[in-house]
Amino acid sequence: MDRPAHKNSAIRLKKIGFIIVLLAFAIIANAQQFNFHYLDDGPKTACYSIIQDKKGFIWMSTEDGVCKYDGNSYKWFNKDESGKAISSSFNLVEDSQGCILFNTLDGSLFYIKDDSIHLASCSKKLVEILVHGRSQILSMYVDKNHILWIGSGKGLFKTTKANDYSDITNVQRPLNSDSCRYGAVSVDDIKLIPSLYKSIVKKRGLDQVFHAFIYRDNKTTSAQYELAPNYPLASYFTAVPLSNGISLCDIRNNLFVFYPDGETITKILNSDVLYMYRDNTKGLWISMLDSGLAYYANGSPEGNPICSLKGCSVTHVIQDIEGGIWVTTLNKGVFHADSKYILNYDNIDGLNDNIRSIHALNDKILVNDSRNFISIIEGEYISRKAVPHTIFIQIIPDFCTWGNKIYIATAAGILETDTSLSKKWSNVLIKGKADLSLVYNFSFSRDKVIYCSTTSSIISIVSDTQEMIDSIHSRGQNIFATREGEVFLGCIDGLYKVKDHKSLYLGKQDKFLGNGVNYINEDISGVLWIGTSDNGIGLYKDGKILSTISIANGLASNKINYILFDSNDNAWVATDKGLSKIYLSQNYRVENFDSHNGLISDNINKLTLSGHQLWLATKLGLYKVDIDHFGLNKVSPPVYISALYVNDSISYGKSDFSHNLNNFRFHMVGLTFKDNKSRFSYRLIGIDTVWRAISSPDVQFNNLTPGKYKFEAKAINADGISSLQPVVFSFVIESPFWLRWWFILIEVLLGGLLVYLFIRFRLKGIEKREAEKTRINKMLAEYQMTALSAQMNPHFVFNAINSIQDYILGNNSQQAYDYLTKFAQLVRMVLENAKEKTVTLEKDMELLKMYVELEQLRFANKFDVLINIDHNVDLYNIQLPSMIIQPYVENAIWHGLMPLGGLRKGLLKIDLRMKSKELVIVVEDNGIGREASKKIRKSTEHKSVGMEITKNRLEVLNNLLGSNNSEIKMKDLYNDKMQPVGTHIEIRITINND
Repeated sequence: MDRPAHKNSAIRLKKIGFIIVLLAFAIIANAQQFNFHYLDDGPKTACYSIIQDKKGFIWMSTEDGVCKYDGNSYKWFNKDESGKAISSSFNLVEDSQGCILFNTLDGSLFYIKDDSIHLASCSKKLVEILVHGRSQILSMYVDKNHILWIGSGKGLFKTTKANDYSDITNVQRPLNSDSCRYGAVSVDDIKLIPSLYKSIVKKRGLDQVFHAFIYRDNKTTSAQYELAPNYPLASYFTAVPLSNGISLCDIRNNLFVFYPDGETITKILNSDVLYMYRDNTKGLWISMLDSGLAYYANGSPEGNPICSLKGCSVTHVIQDIEGGIWVTTLNKGVFHADSKYILNYDNIDGLNDNIRSIHALNDKILVNDSRNFISIIEGEYISRKAVPHTIFIQIIPDFCTWGNKIYIATAAGILETDTSLSKKWSNVLIKGKADLSLVYNFSFSRDKVIYCSTTSSIISIVSDTQEMIDSIHSRGQNIFATREGEVFLGCIDGLYKVKDHKSLYLGKQDKFLGNGVNYINEDISGVLWIGTSDNGIGLYKDGKILSTISIANGLASNKINYILFDSNDNAWVATDKGLSKIYLSQNYRVENFDSHNGLISDNINKLTLSGHQLWLATKLGLYKVDIDHFGLNKVSPPVYISALYVNDSISYGKSDFSHNLNNFRFHMVGLTFKDNKSRFSYRLIGIDTVWRAISSPDVQFNNLTPGKYKFEAKAINADGISSLQPVVFSFVIESPFWLRWWFILIEVLLGGLLVYLFIRFRLKGIEKREAEKTRINKMLAEYQMTALSAQMNPHFVFNAINSIQDYILGNNSQQAYDYLTKFAQLVRMVLENAKEKTVTLEKDMELLKMYVELEQLRFANKFDVLINIDHNVDLYNIQLPSMIIQPYVENAIWHGLMPLGGLRKGLLKIDLRMKSKELVIVVEDNGIGREASKKIRKSTEHKSVGMEITKNRLEVLNNLLGSNNSEIKMKDLYNDKMQPVGTHIEIRITINND
């Protein structure tokens, strides 16, 4: 297919450019390099591959097995499940389930899961295919569908199922050509998987002609190459997709560029390419055997690369999530660079030592160390220009450019030359006499005057005229001319102002201005920044200090060596403890950078800015920083609990512990590789919820009480960025069995049962004692009732006999006979009732009626009797002690009715009725009343024994019936004139029907 002419032209230009690039790469010794440092505690044998897993751990495959690195320690995996040693581990890849797969020298495939090594079930088949190590696995890749691809010396293979390593199948090469020994197939549009294929050799002289192919975007492109006879096969064959459909692959020292239109370019290099890699920003890394590492920032092999680690055979390169670069080598272990935006010149003599001064001159950088040379850096080239000396080796504290001249301050005065640095140096004369004193620095003024300070004077340079303005008594360290035309001098004893050819000391105006001044600069708003030797920075304007910035505000150090402002109005401050960046637009917010950000030296002497490159002159050499990409490490560090110790023994997988396992120690790891000394914060919910900060990775809790706990921890990197999510470990300390709910329930139930049995036993005892007590009380009551009845009978009999006696003495024999007959009947009834504890109310009322009839006979019917028994009174079932009513009736007759004389005829009312469960007995007479009766009894000294006995009988009856409700109420009756007209007695007896 014909291509347009302009397209062919573009391709030809690319080819020509690429060839030039390759030649440059091969012959140019690049001066700058990345700031790699060696992992001196890392693997010492040959290293083949390195990856960072999804959790953030770094894995390395080595001659001695596989190791996992967390920034502080290494964990090795070099024995299989049976305990057999594993060595010569090569490719590493992580699958979607977090398993780390690697292959070994014999063609076996292993995977690491939960920190244990397992042999993949397809390994036996792989070993057979690869003929026991005579062929190798060149690369592995897990695609987006979780299929494992294996590029080998026997072709390309893949697993048949996602996340299943039980079987593999061969992938047919897309190019139908037997001459293709090497080929790479694109997967997921981001990975080229290289493999070796069987080839047919076509003889052409003594050389062997082969083809390599790239299969990408459903297109196959091939390239021809030659190998000398008996040239060994490549152990390393890599390929990488570039932008715009371009692919790059290598076969030993053959480098191929495959264009999407089918065109290819081939270049023979001086050394074998071992690996190619594109990082997160599409930068291209190419490593070569014994030739180190080359980096192309634009992502394609064009332009001059940055070369590092010369003399190393770099086998693998990755960029981690923090932007750090990791490199494995065959001969020198593992290297790490914190950032690819920091470059050093450690490999250049004169630039790897204490740099005293640095200056940007157009597109050149002028550098001076402690020797009498100026290194001139111009792009990738470095030249040196000697500085003449008359007395001793020159020290150049400062440079100054003016017009077509450049001035340098030296230990022996001021020297000048042209800005092309082609002419010889000449001394600057001060009024016809060379000033041989130590000159510290220069400063421009708006009126085109150059001021400089020496150990003893202030000098001005106007055109070709130099003049000493004033001598100074203190050592001048820095001079500065403001945009307003004022000139200030910083000395070891404070700040001076130059006015009218005189230096005025300002240290007395403000205490801060009396500190030693190292450097002075002016920001865009006209504020003077005064950097001191031990008090930080003072912001000075209109004759006063506006504010200060020191370590209290976050500054790296209070010793200020240099202050520089960039185009974004940020201040860059060089100190003896790192580099500080101050944001003027953010209320002077400070960010600090030191060794954990990739700087080898924290002691920075001077700074200069060329475009977006900040150059640092330090105690340990020269550095260059891309300020557009240089900043704090804002990647949140993942945090994990790497070990849990319970009672000083490591615990695996448990979260439920007995009560005596109550001492816990958590060992944490925060995955940040820019600074492997992470800080942590933690809390233990169950004790409190307060986050506590510590610098140690270990947290100890002793004598935890039983309960539920949740341990949470975060890692904090050196720039104060903490983990997005805390690591969480929830656990339970079980209560001892005697405090568990089921045991407590059993205890409660047993306790309840014991209490129940005890109460029941006690109740039975009490019931038994109460029954016995009741029985005894009942017996006593019965005995008392019998005794009272016995008392009642003689009393009644005595009264009856007295009545009979009265009849006989009165010669009334008939009445005496009748009375005696009735009396005999009454006595018989009393005696019969006395045999019983109780009698029916009907019998007792019959006895009462007979008694009343006797009394009526006795008193010749002087009173009438009215007995009323309510129909609801059960005469036949109510049981009462015998003669319970009689004493009250007798008392009413004898003491109430009989003393009436002829006053009125007596009337005795006896009324019985039921009110609820009470028997209410009312005995009422119309006699003389109790007061008059008392007087009569008092005069006769008569005492009513029956009433007292009856009262006692009622009390005994209450005990006998188990009731306290039986009672007697007595009241006097009066007429309208309040004259006594009788007595009313009410007896209430509770009737128990049970």
